[in-house]
Amino acid sequence: MLNVFLGYACNFECAYCLQDPKGVDAARKRHPIAPFVEKVVPFLKDRGITEVAYWGGEPLLYWEAIEAIHEALIAAGVPLTFVKLVTNGSLLEDRHVEALNR
Repeated sequence: MLNVFLGYACNFECAYCLQDPKGVDAARKRHPIAPFVEKVVPFLKDRGITEVAYWGGEPLLYWEAIEAIHEALIAAGVPLTFVKLVTNGSLLEDRHVEALNR
């Protein structure tokens, strides 16, 4: 399984959580997707990896990145058999589920 850690930013401040919602990543830095995809697609294909998990603090705060990565994997012909989104669910919408189920 490919685990894609998107960052520490979260929309909650749970006392038990080790994530720091006010840390440096709370600004939700945007990193370029293309260099990541260029390296990860051959890696996945060479190893026959067909499962991906998106997680972090709250991954839906990084939805644009998730969508771009996911669409790039599909376009590159990576046969995804299992997709996991580790979320607190507070921001989850049908459109997210539909996109990840493609």
